[in-house]
Amino acid sequence: MKKVFTVVIFFTAELITATAQKRLARIANGDNYLNIREQESSDSRIIGSIEAGDFFYVTPDEDIWWAAQSLSGKTGYVFHSRVELIDSLPPSELKNLFSNVFENEKEIALNYSFISSKFSLTKKKWESKSDSINFKKTKSLLSKYSREKFFPLLNVFPSYFCQADDSDLARVFLSTFIISSLSDSGEVKNCFARCYRCDSVLVEKIISYFPVLDQKKMQQLIDSIQKNIYPEDRDSIQQMRE
Repeated sequence: MKKVFTVVIFFTAELITATAQKRLARIANGDNYLNIREQESSDSRIIGSIEAGDFFYVTPDEDIWWAAQSLSGKTGYVFHSRVELIDSLPPSELKNLFSNVFENEKEIALNYSFISSKFSLTKKKWESKSDSINFKKTKSLLSKYSREKFFPLLNVFPSYFCQADDSDLARVFLSTFIISSLSDSGEVKNCFARCYRCDSVLVEKIISYFPVLDQKKMQQLIDSIQKNIYPEDRDSIQQMRE
């Protein structure tokens, strides 16, 4: 009997671990910071902190302390009432969040593209020293913003897109996708693919208004997506729509 009990407990623990899912979050209630504790207690040692406006991941459960991970990889525990789950925000608030981040990403990417154009391919040098400095700063800014703001939201956006059928926000995302120099990244392509599989008609309609060269770029990606729609993809799409 003891052996059976041990097996049941082990199986239950494995099941809980398998079903636990990290979710994107931010600090709730307008607080300026959130401490990450080493253990599930307010008396536990503080091993890190998260600032207002920063995203992080949590694994919600029935406890009042949730496992948390900062985008830099710091892991610990945070008090659940101090956490606001991004995918649980009201639709209007979620739309504003997406819109602001996408527009900021696009603006930084446009600036990066403009500064990059000042590099002479024939002379293999910058027009001025200040251009070289600005290029490095803008490249660093774009990389940081994408990593800390844009990329994390891309995991949440397809579910919103499938449920809200928001053509305006989809247009903002697709224009950001085209402009961003990081559009070849796996995160961005995966987000686009999930949106396309959910509503290909809407995505293609929006793309039809883009310049011809951009349409060709998007069509190449669409062709690769259409070749790889498996049954499990359809199940995932159905879950996002529910």
